[in-house]
Amino acid sequence: WLLTSGATTAELGAAAAAGAPVWAIPSAAGEPAPPAGAAELPDAASLARLHPEVSRLRVVGYGLAPWELAELPLAVAASSPPPLPFGITRVVWPRRVLAGETVEVGGLAAGIPASGATVRLVGPAIGEVSLRLAGASAREVPASPAAEAHEESTRLADAADESPTRVADQAPFRLRVEPRGPGHHLFELRLEASGHRASVEQLDVEVVSEAPPAVLWLDAAPTVEGREVKRWLAAAGVPFAWRAQVSRGIARDEVAGTPPLPRGPLTAALLDRFDLVVVDARALAGLGAGERAALAAAVREKGVGLLLRAGDSTLPSALGVGFPTRALPGGGELAARLDFGGGESAPLALPARELAPAEIHAPLVADRAGRTLAAWRPLGAGAVGVSLVNDTWRWVLAGRGNDHRHYWRRVVAALARRTPPQARWEAAPGPLLVDSPITLTLAGGATPPSAARIAAPSRNVVTIPLRQDAEEPTRWSTTFWPREPGWHSVGEGAAATSFWVAPGNHWTTWRLAARQEATAARIATPPSAAHVAEPVRRRVPIPRWPLFLLLLAALATLWADEQFGARISDRAAA
Repeated sequence: WLLTSGATTAELGAAAAAGAPVWAIPSAAGEPAPPAGAAELPDAASLARLHPEVSRLRVVGYGLAPWELAELPLAVAASSPPPLPFGITRVVWPRRVLAGETVEVGGLAAGIPASGATVRLVGPAIGEVSLRLAGASAREVPASPAAEAHEESTRLADAADESPTRVADQAPFRLRVEPRGPGHHLFELRLEASGHRASVEQLDVEVVSEAPPAVLWLDAAPTVEGREVKRWLAAAGVPFAWRAQVSRGIARDEVAGTPPLPRGPLTAALLDRFDLVVVDARALAGLGAGERAALAAAVREKGVGLLLRAGDSTLPSALGVGFPTRALPGGGELAARLDFGGGESAPLALPARELAPAEIHAPLVADRAGRTLAAWRPLGAGAVGVSLVNDTWRWVLAGRGNDHRHYWRRVVAALARRTPPQARWEAAPGPLLVDSPITLTLAGGATPPSAARIAAPSRNVVTIPLRQDAEEPTRWSTTFWPREPGWHSVGEGAAATSFWVAPGNHWTTWRLAARQEATAARIATPPSAAHVAEPVRRRVPIPRWPLFLLLLAALATLWADEQFGARISDRAAA
């Protein structure tokens, strides 16, 4: 038996009663220590080194961390783990975002009392947002709109959770914020409940500024939609130009962050200034032959993206690419709630239709019922898409500006001209702790450095060799064991990134939950793929006394030969 953090004296007694050998490993900082009375080991890996006769091990308590299990080549079983203490058990957030993007923090909390708890996200760059979590008894039977909203929060947190298993008796949460300005930010994640000490942890977010794609918006007539998109993109610092036909031969131009548009038809030189062209069906139909040719060349040869706002068209088509639609049963109007992956939008009134599925079309936006409302496909070096979503400015009037930004951010990211991939360092997701391994990855590096250079808060620089990914040659990684808390940086120049390392005694509940999951996953491994204990060969020293006797006998033989052999020779000579 192996006692880990959370093991009890009763389990120690059960092991002794069974006559099994019992060992214990020290608990990490902040974790409950195993009971005294068992033989102590420095770590789990030493068990295989010191006791090669052990082929099967029962783990008691919260279990072992993934890297501890990797060093333990034994078949593992486990007793039922103790309940997790009050705190955060899982958390997911983006460690690096672009300026203007939303940061979503989702996770699970354990030990919530019946009276409930509050989770808060606080920081100078975000202010404060909070969410009330219901207790376990309230989560069992939803009987009110608030309970139904909590059920929806559960679904959203499950979507953000990267683990394949759902842990019972834990409350999900999701918080969304938009940091103000680029830089390195620390957010405080607090979990508070009556009768419990507040759990306070920190999340690191690096907000970076990159050259945004330039957008050209073409309308057959001035629209509220174009005006609202222009307002948002201008506030976000995105170069934007808007051309709307006022009457035959007369157009109205507006620009933000880009030089004025030259008068006259669209040309290749003009289109080369932009990375995405958004056009409605009537404006596209009104383009001249030369303008259509210039637009097609910009998409196919230069990689410019094109989005067609379908409007009332039943068979929207752009540059020879058709996107057939089909009416929904019942007709009329559709109150579409767009599915954004981690959440959904407020309802938006749209015609009751959807895009018909096609093998070469990739869905861009769908509603929560799975109906495709926007799709795209590659065309040469660029991409062309169509959207049935219209009048998104209504979200802004309804106070749902986040839905408006989320939709258009997704459209721009999917269709805008791609920039050449740049090498960039990334730290492993989730909390990072002192004295725990951190995987650092360099993605997109055609000619990577010979080693990773990591700068600690004390300005000490650590150099660690890199290993190349066997399946993705442009991906390199290494493992770093931090020795001090604070901001660390890896890499140089545009590829560099920064990450925050918390003290080793933080994130206690998260660490215990990770031990539980890693141990359960090890037990669930099929026997054919389980780690099988290999015989450990020890070097046993040869006794020295036989060698001493041989040496003594050899020396005695030489001495006897010298003494008696010489006398015999003298007598023979005489």
